[in-house]
Amino acid sequence: MLKPSSFGLGMQITRKALAFARADHRIPSVTFLLPPTRIKLGALGRMGAVFTSDITLDGTLFRQYRLETAGR
Repeated sequence: MLKPSSFGLGMQITRKALAFARADHRIPSVTFLLPPTRIKLGALGRMGAVFTSDITLDGTLFRQYRLETAGR
């Protein structure tokens, strides 16, 4: 979860996290949880992430996307 002070750094943080996950064979995939109000999802699709389900955490609804990292 990004805090307001980190807004605008999402892609930079995502790139570093994905590079870490892809370098570690023990991490087969990465999960993204986004609020249903988030409508700009093109970047997720271009990365190869796919929608898996809607989930509720602590009473808050999120859309779950999964990106396979093994073998990339």
